[in-house]
Amino acid sequence: MAVKVIECVPNFSEGRNEATVIAIAQEIGAVAGVKVLHRTMDTDHHRSVITFAGTPDGVAEAAFRAIKKAAALIDLREHEGVHPRVGSADVVPFVPIEGVTLEECARIAAETGKRIWEELGIPVYLYEAAARIPDRKRLENVRREVRNPDAIPDFGDRSRHPSAGVTVVGARNVLVAYNINLKTADVEVARNIARTVRASSGGLPRSPRSSSRSSPTPWRLRGGGAPLSCGAGCGRPPSSMSCIGAGSREAGPGAGGAPPGAWPSRRPMRESRSMY
Repeated sequence: MAVKVIECVPNFSEGRNEATVIAIAQEIGAVAGVKVLHRTMDTDHHRSVITFAGTPDGVAEAAFRAIKKAAALIDLREHEGVHPRVGSADVVPFVPIEGVTLEECARIAAETGKRIWEELGIPVYLYEAAARIPDRKRLENVRREVRNPDAIPDFGDRSRHPSAGVTVVGARNVLVAYNINLKTADVEVARNIARTVRASSGGLPRSPRSSSRSSPTPWRLRGGGAPLSCGAGCGRPPSSMSCIGAGSREAGPGAGGAPPGAWPSRRPMRESRSMY
């Protein structure tokens, strides 16, 4: 029997209370056929990312349990942080790893989204490969749409859950998230570098065959320096390491470093060997 493995990389609107993040991770790890690979927290962004993988059915169940736990523990009405967010369980992407197609992950995303609304009462928007509306393929477009009180989610009604907000669920290929910390407090320097590298402003090209993207975005000052948050897809040009390398080259000697925002795959690590 062929092995089928998918990954899920949910982002939660909690980056300061480690007990909450651990409780969510424990819910995930309790599902048979699922393994928690990595978790990370960021206090300024007030955001955490938990990476887990396993069988398609197991990962779908673990994602639902994690969203349910997040809704019980995280009150978005008391949340403040520099990262944009729309829900306690903010973004939940399913990623094909082995023996599973992107289309199958999109189906799992839709089934999970429907269950989230029916059992938890949290409205759900579908994005990336699971999007039913073309304008919702890109996450940033979904975030803008959610701010519109007349927007209708894919599952649910116009009203948000009072404490959990809405959840964005989708399917995409592997994505590497990486922060480059600049040794300057000038946010305008970060914006200039972002414009140079970002795909939407003519920097690194966006792949027409996948959901890969290269879009560094500057946030507020952190630790005395201005960071660039990079997101780059794997498996199609441009490579994820090209994004990181381009941002570092533009920053020059003013670039510091930071760990990846989520557990990376081996492919971008192999790509990096030819660059350094």
